[in-house]
Amino acid sequence: MTYIEAIDNNEKEEDKRLKLFLAGGITNCSDWQKELANKLMDLDIIVYNPRREKYPSGLEEVEKQIRWEYEKLKKSDIISVWFAHETIQPITLYELGKWVNSHIKDKHFFIGIDPEYERKIDVEIQTKLALEDNGIFDFVFYENIDDLAKAVRAYVDEIER
Repeated sequence: MTYIEAIDNNEKEEDKRLKLFLAGGITNCSDWQKELANKLMDLDIIVYNPRREKYPSGLEEVEKQIRWEYEKLKKSDIISVWFAHETIQPITLYELGKWVNSHIKDKHFFIGIDPEYERKIDVEIQTKLALEDNGIFDFVFYENIDDLAKAVRAYVDEIER
């Protein structure tokens, strides 16, 4: 695995490996990104992690972070989303809505929702409606990081065969 943390842009453009974006809560959430990445360490993929040790505070740095995330989401083949129970995560909700509704045909989505996440039913119903509009009726939501990692791993293994 090649692990790329925000706002690193040192990857080789010609790298054709599958690219996975770790979308989900950062502020006031456990570091689930590191946990998920560690479970996928042996895969031959590129992982984009928007979480960094010190989140930017100035407007210019915040804009760089947001642009980095947007560009990496655009480049990703796989988008893994995790809704941690600690906060609502409005940006994650926005990103999920945007990317599921506009890119469902060219990306593969894995969505995990902690059973205690306050808006769990909203995420499930809205996502299912968007997917059904695109002819996808058998989508699975995952309730823990282990199952989310297993699903991503199975998908990568299947693609690489």
